[in-house]
Amino acid sequence: MENLYRAADLYDGKFSLVVEGAIPIAANGKFCSIGEIDHKEITMMDLVKDLGPRAGSVIAVGTCATFGGIPAAQGSITQARGVMDFFKTFHINTPVVNIPGCPPHPDWIVGSIAHLLTKGIPQLDEFGRPVVFYGENIHDNCPRIDQYDAGNMSETLSDPKGCRMDLGCKGPVTYADCYQRKWNSGLNWCVDNAVCTGCVEPGFPDLTSPFYDPA
Repeated sequence: MENLYRAADLYDGKFSLVVEGAIPIAANGKFCSIGEIDHKEITMMDLVKDLGPRAGSVIAVGTCATFGGIPAAQGSITQARGVMDFFKTFHINTPVVNIPGCPPHPDWIVGSIAHLLTKGIPQLDEFGRPVVFYGENIHDNCPRIDQYDAGNMSETLSDPKGCRMDLGCKGPVTYADCYQRKWNSGLNWCVDNAVCTGCVEPGFPDLTSPFYDPA
């Protein structure tokens, strides 16, 4: 913790603060204590509130850090929220680059950091996401789009062919390049084995649940 604050002092206004996880603000942030300095407890709320205004930019990594995600879903008692909502609450104006995903693809993280270091903040969409990674609709670019156009729908998750929309696929309302980037070193992606759950979108998981019911 001391090294973190020492680095912030040394590079004041020039560093990028990377936030992973939602920020609970209920009970004055006590739901997430991340360390201490001089025997004083430091919560995640304290740290982001302290260092957020001093950063040149903030990178929110993962759906929890960007939009609140599962910790902010219905039933939460922690008042957890993503960085942008947290900044609005506390009137912090530092630019935020959102990299949602549950989990986010490593390329999205590394690519965004590389762009930030070499060219500055990338072009962002209305939700603060880099357009280069989140600019295309999954359904429109799905390898199974021809099956959808032909009216061939998968009846089970083990069906090797057919569109999975009737099984709950949220590709039509989801924007990311999973369909071409794929996961596990390019081995597969969600629609190969299950359905898209819309994990990169605001409101996940509440707005995309139940995952296996048609949208």
